[in-house]
Amino acid sequence: MKKLALVATLLLAAVLVIGGQVLRGDADIVTPTQVQVPCSSGDSTPAWNAAIAQALGGTDKVVHLFACTYHFSSPPAPITGGIEVIGQGLYSTFLERDYSPGPTCAAAACEFIQVADIGETIKDLAIFARTGTAGGWGLHVVSTDVRKTNFVSLDNVYVSGYGTYAVSVFIDGLNSHSPLQGVRAVHLTNVSVFNGTVFGFECWNCVDMNWQGGGVWQGFGSTQHVVVGGPSSAVDMVAAFVNGGDVYWTGSQLQ
Repeated sequence: MKKLALVATLLLAAVLVIGGQVLRGDADIVTPTQVQVPCSSGDSTPAWNAAIAQALGGTDKVVHLFACTYHFSSPPAPITGGIEVIGQGLYSTFLERDYSPGPTCAAAACEFIQVADIGETIKDLAIFARTGTAGGWGLHVVSTDVRKTNFVSLDNVYVSGYGTYAVSVFIDGLNSHSPLQGVRAVHLTNVSVFNGTVFGFECWNCVDMNWQGGGVWQGFGSTQHVVVGGPSSAVDMVAAFVNGGDVYWTGSQLQ
């Protein structure tokens, strides 16, 4: 018994004093600082960009949003590097575009919320166009030969507002030609899309995209059209619930 007690005392001393620092078990385990974007009545673009940079450079890859409206006066930093952006609900957290890209915007300036990389998630929020704004893409998930985009999840997302978009949601593998071609494994769950003027939803050169719950509506836009095409989609099968029934197309029929 004395020997056991001595060993326990020595071990306890080793745990409590290491390099002159007193440790107290689990309480001293370093945890990452939560990445947050504070609410503001002004332009949230700088705070958003800082949070994205913090997540990219740190060990906490989740950007937390509050129940408020975030106003953006210019395109915010893209969601990349496997980051998750999580709000408080699609009727509680709003990302509002307060500028108009216009009908002739260059590619980068056309985007509002951009996703580019592998493993990103957008969840529990609304992407909104402010009254009087028009053009561009509300949400752009893009894959290129320079940066491939795969395994992106959109969960409980509402793309709408009182302004309009040229294309409300654009899943874009147009410039991804080298293996693996296209944009791959984009999964949408409870995603509702409104206010497009060219297309409500476009998925070009997509592979293994699925969409469960939600849909596309005209809203304040002029179309609820969905377009699916591109060389990689030719081998895909598209199933949709249309006018009360299930309809199936091959990708080649939709090009």
